[in-house]
Amino acid sequence: MGSQKVRFDEDDLKWFDVFYESNEFAEALAIMWGCGSHLVDSFVVRTVNRQAVERFHSLVHKARPIYSYLCTDKKKPYTQWACSLHHQHPFVLKIKTMGWLPIQHGDKPYPVGQFDEETFIKTYTQLHHSLDTSRSRETGYIRPRLRFHGTQGVLERITVYLSERISVKKKKVQNHHGTDKTKILQYTSKKEIPHILEYIGATASLEKYHSLQLGYERTIK
Repeated sequence: MGSQKVRFDEDDLKWFDVFYESNEFAEALAIMWGCGSHLVDSFVVRTVNRQAVERFHSLVHKARPIYSYLCTDKKKPYTQWACSLHHQHPFVLKIKTMGWLPIQHGDKPYPVGQFDEETFIKTYTQLHHSLDTSRSRETGYIRPRLRFHGTQGVLERITVYLSERISVKKKKVQNHHGTDKTKILQYTSKKEIPHILEYIGATASLEKYHSLQLGYERTIK
């Protein structure tokens, strides 16, 4: 058998021309930018977040069927969800011109070119944030901690964008203690964190924020 032919016809290209001008393109771009890998003949979105994979599959025409597999590379096994595109898919060809690099690449830049930046940043930050608390060793004060995870170039643009759009302070991108490839943006302000979560549409994290026990610890004697 010969090599499999690429099946993207004129209708597919017309679909992509319309899709590229839409907010949905920026949403799919953010998912692939943060969760995408390059295999031999395909580009794959893979993450533990099943909803993100299902959303990507619903957005991108001729995305291959969703599948899952069990990962045992950490202490606790977990399920990874995935969806792939042919390496000649028009979406793939476009994002390569925008500077896309695999998720494993520590120097992944912020995308260049035309896309709806608000949609991209909201989608990316929804997928790549964590919320918890940190405790001051000196005073025992417990404060909230919102962190965004990504590469240097992506996070640098995100903190500038948030400062310009919703007037929160710019933050310095920090190293991640567990890996050299992933960096962190950290916010600890009780005023700014709910404002950020509301803006990016992270409803579940906003609810979690309001349930956090903050303030000075009370020592029971």
